[in-house]
Amino acid sequence: MEIGPLSNHQSGQQSERPEKPAPKCMNSEPNREIVDRIDISLDARARLSELADQELKKERSVPTLVDPSQLKGAARIDAIRRRVETGFYDKPEVRARIADNLIDDWNS
Repeated sequence: MEIGPLSNHQSGQQSERPEKPAPKCMNSEPNREIVDRIDISLDARARLSELADQELKKERSVPTLVDPSQLKGAARIDAIRRRVETGFYDKPEVRARIADNLIDDWNS
C-alpha cells in the first residue's frame, strides 16, 4: 500500500492556525486592587491550636521557677508581673494559698 501526498496540501503553503483570542484580564476594572485569599483547613486549625496551647503551657511553667520572695526590688515586681500575665495566680491551688496567707496576716 502506498501513501501519497494529501490532495489539499500544496508546496510552499503555510498551515493556518486559528488565532487564539487575547486572554481576558481577570481584573476588568483597572483601579480595583487584586486581593489574595488563603483558606486553612479545619485539621490545620486544630493543629495550630494544639501548638499554641503547648507554647502557652511552656510560658506558664517558666515563672514558677523564679520565686519572687527570693528577689528584691524591681526584679521581684517583674517576676510577679510575669506570673500575673501568664495566669500563674489563676490556678485554684495558688488562689487557696493566697487566701490562707491573707487570713493569717489579718489574724496576726
